[in-house]
Amino acid sequence: MRTLTVIVASAFAVSSLLACGGGGGGGGGGGDGGAFSLKGKVGTVQAPHGTVAARASAIAVGDVKTVLALSTGNRWWSSPVAADGTFSLELDPSTPVGLVFVNSTDQLVGYLALSNGLASLPLQTLSPDTVSLDLGTLLPSAQVFTPESGLAGFSLAGADLTALLNAGGIFAETVKNPDADGDGKVDILQGVYYRPYVMYFVNPGSFSGEQAVVSPGTLTLNGYRLGVHASRLIGGSPYPPSVTFTGPDGSGLDGEANEGTPNISTRDADYQSIVPDVLVPPEGVYGVTLGTTELSFQIPDQADAIAQIAMAVPRVTLNQDGTIHQIDWSYQLGGLSDGASTVDPASLVDSMMLQIDANPADPAFRRCAASNIRPSEGPTRIYDAGQVAADVTTEVMDCQDLPWSIVTRIHMAYNDVYGNHVVVSWAK
Repeated sequence: MRTLTVIVASAFAVSSLLACGGGGGGGGGGGDGGAFSLKGKVGTVQAPHGTVAARASAIAVGDVKTVLALSTGNRWWSSPVAADGTFSLELDPSTPVGLVFVNSTDQLVGYLALSNGLASLPLQTLSPDTVSLDLGTLLPSAQVFTPESGLAGFSLAGADLTALLNAGGIFAETVKNPDADGDGKVDILQGVYYRPYVMYFVNPGSFSGEQAVVSPGTLTLNGYRLGVHASRLIGGSPYPPSVTFTGPDGSGLDGEANEGTPNISTRDADYQSIVPDVLVPPEGVYGVTLGTTELSFQIPDQADAIAQIAMAVPRVTLNQDGTIHQIDWSYQLGGLSDGASTVDPASLVDSMMLQIDANPADPAFRRCAASNIRPSEGPTRIYDAGQVAADVTTEVMDCQDLPWSIVTRIHMAYNDVYGNHVVVSWAK
């Protein structure tokens, strides 16, 4: 297990983000509604000139009885499918939503995918005043349902699309296989939702000596954690106090118990693996033993993760006496290289936490009690901005007397819209 300072120090940021996150979801027609209307129509693909087998396997409107919407915010909604194939959902558009199509025996028929490769609808990228979306007719091919129209409202391209495809990769696999317990029925229609996610630790570069300017360095991953969030309708046995994680060869996970104390309530539970001595999780099937339930999740290829993970890049402004006035930041792919591309935080980021560490042995050492520092954060933490929204990219220091000279590291941890966590640590 990795025990580098960057990981230990940054764990506080991530645990706080998790603790503040919204939990639980609706489901089975009994879930919470939302202020956004999503509707569409299940189409039929005929195979009149194919083989007998091809014609028999063609998906008809009557094959789909229910449409489920899975939110990356651990909520879900359902709608029956009318005789003419139409459906309508009232949901929360603050996160991406995956659509799953289910038959009368609660088995998967297929899932929605966009032509740009996303297996979810990035509703968070729509204009804030958008209150409804008509997907039009969804045409099935094998298990993939694709909108007949181009859905011009999702005009993602370049770095924004690359970052979302990477961040949404694990969620896409959940949408493609919403039966994590392997009993042949979609989990949500049994009142429970299992969502895996990944936590990455990034070494992006450093500040240049005593100057408050970041300088290019080799952009590297410093490790990962695998996590799983369970959410259910009220009822059922209590969540276990611990789980075990397994993974394919090279994953570093071979039946280890979860790290730390999981966040558990009546409705929700969140567990995280150890940080194995592996930089990225290799592609394959990962298992979680949750009490008597065996869960399995497919993790897609993460080999290019370092080039596709957006990181927060800070810019520090000092007062004339060398104390920190404010920190601004942007999100970009490619580190500080000449080819780096800026990512729109509104499309990718759910929330951010900025934290500053310093050397407590320095005579000028001081802490900003007016910030959001918690007792559990340890003696080196001098500033904690708390959890801030995606559209916030500036932090004016609550205390204007923190000397830049004592700073040792700035942590910038963010939750992406797919429920993953990225911890970026800038050393000095």
